[in-house]
Amino acid sequence: MRWLAKFSYSVWLIFLLFLLHQFLQKVLHIPLPFIDSYFDPFACAVLGLAAIQFERVILWRSSNFKLTWYEIVGVVIFLAFISEYLFPLLSDRFVRDFYDVLAYAAGGIYFYFFEQCAKKYTN
Repeated sequence: MRWLAKFSYSVWLIFLLFLLHQFLQKVLHIPLPFIDSYFDPFACAVLGLAAIQFERVILWRSSNFKLTWYEIVGVVIFLAFISEYLFPLLSDRFVRDFYDVLAYAAGGIYFYFFEQCAKKYTN
């Protein structure tokens, strides 16, 4: 269970908010239109970047590994491209939404500032 400590409080916060949102949306059927539309892409970027960083820590056995800003930008662009361009081409169940791209970007910015910048001042 030591691997759980590899994630910062900022990542755990987004993970718990994501679980809460899914519970409210799927189980209790409570509509929160703005959150329903844009929190999932935001959380996808944050949690996806955290998973990649965790994988790199395990792979390279470096407890203080950080993704660079251009790796974060690359992952965010990749996620936005897949979900907002490719998925709508493959299925009618997916809809292109420019604001989702902004939510992915906001997730990347959140990750950068709360994960990367915070580590600069705590290490």
